[in-house]
Amino acid sequence: MIIRSATLSSQNDDEQKNELIDRMMAVLKMKSDKDTETKRFKFAVIGAVAVLGCFLTGAVLAALGGSSQISTGEDDDPSEE
Repeated sequence: MIIRSATLSSQNDDEQKNELIDRMMAVLKMKSDKDTETKRFKFAVIGAVAVLGCFLTGAVLAALGGSSQISTGEDDDPSEE
């Protein structure tokens, strides 16, 4: 009788350990999935900000320097000589 109850207790302990391990694995999987979603969101925001920054920079440069010329300090037009 004592041996039988010890065996049942051991089986219950093993079942509880397996259930606990399964729960821990499920929590780790959920955490991993959440981290992936967070990374995707961060990269999407960074990409949107980068595109917006390039667009605004281009618009400002076009508005300020649309008709400007860059001069090297030398006479570039030989027909004026």
